[in-house]
Amino acid sequence: MARNTEPASDAGKTETKATKPTALGEVIQIDQAMVREHLDQIVIITVQDTLN
Repeated sequence: MARNTEPASDAGKTETKATKPTALGEVIQIDQAMVREHLDQIVIITVQDTLN
């Protein structure tokens, strides 16, 4: 969103423009192998606890 801001008086008149946000691309990276390993361990522990 672009916005111009001008003071009420002409003395020291300035103009400020907001710039358009840039794309951040891949900000978050998910290591699928790590997630898979963690979930495997959670399932193993849960099944062991259930059987015991």
